[in-house]
This record gives sequence, C-alpha cells and structure tokens, in this order.
Amino acid sequence: MLLGYAGAKNLGDEAILAGSLDLIRTLGGTFTPLVVSLDPKDTEQRHQVEAWPRGRLGELLRTLGREDRFLLGGGGLLQDATSLGSLGYYLSSAAAAGRRTPVAYWAMGVGPLSKTGRWVLRRAPAPQVAVARDPESLAMLADAKVPKDRLLLGADAAYQLASVPPHPTGWIGFAPKNANGVDVPALASELAALAGRSGRRIRVFALDGREDRDLAQSLALAHAPLAEFCELPEQSEGILTLFSELECMVAIRLHAMILASLAGVPSVSVPYDPKVEREARLLGMPLWSEWDRQLEALPRPGQPELAATVAERRSQLQAAFSAMWQALA
Repeated sequence: MLLGYAGAKNLGDEAILAGSLDLIRTLGGTFTPLVVSLDPKDTEQRHQVEAWPRGRLGELLRTLGREDRFLLGGGGLLQDATSLGSLGYYLSSAAAAGRRTPVAYWAMGVGPLSKTGRWVLRRAPAPQVAVARDPESLAMLADAKVPKDRLLLGADAAYQLASVPPHPTGWIGFAPKNANGVDVPALASELAALAGRSGRRIRVFALDGREDRDLAQSLALAHAPLAEFCELPEQSEGILTLFSELECMVAIRLHAMILASLAGVPSVSVPYDPKVEREARLLGMPLWSEWDRQLEALPRPGQPELAATVAERRSQLQAAFSAMWQALA
C-alpha cells in the first residue's frame, strides 16, 4: 500500500508514483500495489492500478495484515511548511499501519520543519526502514531518532522513469509556481528578455494543474508572442518527450528540473524550498541567483555528464528499494 499525494493533479507527484509503481512491479515480487488517492478514478486510469479513496484511509488501515507492506511516500511529505496538520496526518497514518504491518518511509524528502515539527517527528514511531531522497533528508531522519541501521540513501522516485534522448528545437521551458520570496512576474520578464536577445521562445508549463495553471497562462499571455502556454500530457512519458525538445528548463517546480534531466536537458532552478537547491546541487545544475543569464553558460542538452548523473541517481534509487524491500520481509 502506498500513501503519498496521488490524485491531486500535481504531475511531479504523479511522476513519483509512476516510478514507485515501476519499482514494485519489477523488483517487488508478487506484491500488488494499492494506492491511496485524492481522486481514485484518475489514479486508476492514469497508472493502471487499484486505488483507494483518501477519505476512507482509516477503514483501509484496519484491514492490513502482516503479509502487507505500507510505504509512506515518496516525495516531500515530512514537512510542516504546508501545515502541521499535514505532517501529523502522514505520521499518524504510518503509526496506525505499523500496528499491523511493516512500514517504510519511501524516497522521502524531509523539511522544512519548524521547531514544533521537529518535535513531532522525533516522537513518531520509527519505521522498519527509511529511504531518504537526499543526504540532508537522511540527516534529518537520523536527528529524528530513526536508528542508523534502518536508514538508506536513495533518490527521488521519479528517477526510475526511463530517460529519453534530447532533440532540442530552440525552446526555453519555464515551470512557475507562486512561492514566498520569489517575484515570479519579474523573473518571467527577465527570462523573456533573454529569449528575445537570443532568438528563442518560451514554453510555460503548469506542473500542478490546480495551483499553477492560472499563473502559467497569465505569464504566457503577458509575454506573447515570445512565450506560449503549453499543455502537459497526463502520462510521464509524454511529458519527457515534450521536455526533450527544450534547450533548457527554468524550474521553480522541483520535478520540472528532475523530468528535464531525464530528457537530457539542463535546468536553472529557483530554490523557493530547500528541496529544490538540494536536488540542483546533486545534479550539478546552477541556481537562478548564480546564473549569468547566458545560455552559453549552461551545458548543452544531451551532455554525457548529466546522463551519467541521472543514471547514478537511478541506480542509487533501485539499490535502496531492493534493500528496503528485503528489510520489510
């Protein structure tokens, strides 16, 4: 059973789920995945998997047995920047599942956490095993008293998706998000000026259909004809194909950077949240504040260094999944 943030129309979370399901199907033996979802019908259609309504999670938890496995994640679930209630929901769900079946934190990002959030995490029952998606999250789980022999370093589960070769056509991608401390309209204006100087155009993407669509469409309209809003496919494979046409991606959304990397395309990230800077450093990609606004300063699409880094992240993810699965047996 997987509990994450499926069914919320966030394509980053859907990529995480797609990668997780592929690992379960290829490395998980005879286990059949069951996904808890905000929109079970959408999850079943999108991922060809059985889904359970999130509002009836308690009923599902009461049916678990020792032969089952409960995966909390992946993604940045253990944080209280959204709300302390969100952190409590995930931890209490894992605690309830742990009374009946083995529990793992899977491909987990941790933080940001307030002082209260850190206190809550430290007092939650430790899982049988915890896979962190970056070293900082691993350190925060260790600080939360998860025993060191239960900790594994993995990667974001989206790295399990198959890479596609880049074939850039001169577009710059932009994945905006309203975020504290980020002047998104000013950033978009600066990006449009760069596109105009270099003879490029911008495709603006909404990775979260509920939160980003209006913003993305308004930014594209404000900078037309240099910019256009580009609808994203529902399936991760289609998104990767579309991203493979880009020369680079300017990513406020974390998974815009990850999915672009899977398409061999370099990114410039805007770290509104620590998770974005963490992943940019792991991929060797610059931050917006470090970039001199010269496309020539970025790696060209298809560079072997980026492909090697993505392959290393995928290998680390697969090794962590195998070790986690064995620890849950």
